[in-house]
Amino acid sequence: MKKREGAAFISKLAGLPADAAGGVPRITIIGSTQIAIQYPERLEQFTEQDVRIKLPGSILHIKGKLLEVKELMPEEILVEGTMTNIQLEMKQGHRFG
Repeated sequence: MKKREGAAFISKLAGLPADAAGGVPRITIIGSTQIAIQYPERLEQFTEQDVRIKLPGSILHIKGKLLEVKELMPEEILVEGTMTNIQLEMKQGHRFG
């Protein structure tokens, strides 16, 4: 069992949300101008109109205007700008939590 899977399993046994133990992605959208992604795997693509972020088992695709990566840390990516479309592409057979 992978470390992330183990943490999610322990959280579930304790009755906590899956993201409480860490390692499970958390996406927070604030209006149409800011998005924070916790526990990403990597930033795959970045332009002013298109940001792609790899998460465990999925890809987060953000489209918009004047997009900027304001924070790029191992545990969090913060993107700001005018967002027009946010899409989560799941790998077949994968789910969070």
